[in-house]
Amino acid sequence: MNINFLRLLLDLKIGVIQMPCPEFTFCGNPRPPRTRDEYLNLPGFLKHCVKLADETANYLRNLIDNAREPSIKILAIVGVERSPTCGVKCVPVGMGMDKRYEKKKGIFIELLLRSLRRVNLEIPIVGIDFDKPQEFVNVIGSLIK
Repeated sequence: MNINFLRLLLDLKIGVIQMPCPEFTFCGNPRPPRTRDEYLNLPGFLKHCVKLADETANYLRNLIDNAREPSIKILAIVGVERSPTCGVKCVPVGMGMDKRYEKKKGIFIELLLRSLRRVNLEIPIVGIDFDKPQEFVNVIGSLIK
């Protein structure tokens, strides 16, 4: 992430909390690149993502409910475009050599939305495209206003 962007967030008194990475926490690092479909076919991975999504939603709910002074408002959840689990609008799909990108949500983001609804939270989810960081800065800027 761009250091200038982190400085901007700090100046605006906006904190950053990193969510767990389902791919890393399940497969470790390094791991082979996989598509959304390949992760869905990995035994136990979907169950792992459901657990992480529920834990994350509960954590965010508790942050909001238990914050006194200052209160906490969650501005957005940030996903990473072209990630099979954390993509917001673009994910790799297919099996083997049939890899392509489609406009859909990643596995974790999809499950996290469901978990957030369960705990009565509506939080915008925005995607960062590391090839176009200025677009992300513009989106965050519009959320701040």
